Order: sequence, then structure tokens, then C-alpha cells
Amino acid sequence: FGAGISAASSMVWSPDGKYILIVSTNYRRILRFDPTAPFASRLTQVFDLMTGNPAIIPCRWSPNGSYFAVAIGASVQVY
Repeated sequence: FGAGISAASSMVWSPDGKYILIVSTNYRRILRFDPTAPFASRLTQVFDLMTGNPAIIPCRWSPNGSYFAVAIGASVQVY
């Protein structure tokens, strides 16, 4: 991808099939891949977990694709 991803713990398609959320294990980030965007902006960071926090657990989209949930340690956050 060219954005510093060398390992991904999960990749999840949005319900409408337009995007993929990627959880990067090595940099502890969540990125959104948009295959229809211009090449330089296909991959955007949507969440960055600070060093020292628990690892990100694979995320899930809401059924309508408006939100996604991510488990971080013992908590769940919705974006």
C-alpha cells in the first residue's frame, strides 16, 4: 500500500462494498481503503492508537455502513 503497512491483522469490507477497513498490527492504526479514489489518496488513516495502549482487535462495520466499532483492550469504541 505504500503507507507503512507491513502487516494487517484484519481487513473488513463495508456493507455497501465501497471501502475496506484495515487494522495494521505493526503501527496500531486503522486505515480506510477506497479503490475509487485517486491513487495517492486511496488509503487514509481513520484511527491511530498511541503506543503503550492495548492492541486493536479487529473492527466491524455497522449494518448500514455509517459507523464502525473497534475493540481496544477491554473497551469498544464506535466511529
